[in-house]
Amino acid sequence: MKKILLAAVAVSSLAAALPAAAQYGYSDRSNRIERRIERGVQNGSLTWGEARRLRDQLNYVERLENRYQANGMTGWEARDLDRRYDALSSQLRYERNDTQYRYDRNDSQYRYDRNYRDWYGY
Repeated sequence: MKKILLAAVAVSSLAAALPAAAQYGYSDRSNRIERRIERGVQNGSLTWGEARRLRDQLNYVERLENRYQANGMTGWEARDLDRRYDALSSQLRYERNDTQYRYDRNDSQYRYDRNYRDWYGY
């Protein structure tokens, strides 16, 4: 009897902790992806266009996450967010490792700025 009661208490405490852990995990993933994008821009492995597209995708996933959490996130919605964050992370890895680099005279001073124009004027 004690074993069954102990198992029930453990399962219920785990079930109560999962939603809080999921919310923290998504915020943490979003922050990690944002930092990876910023590092890619700073070290030149991402062009400004790639960074803009990745940030747009990240903003879309964050808005979707807020919409899902507004009514309580279902299991399907949590899996959907996981897939979207995984896909965005894979896309970021691909973009940082492709052969497109930002070529300008002052790489170390560059910060992502929507008003930035490279030396071609784009």
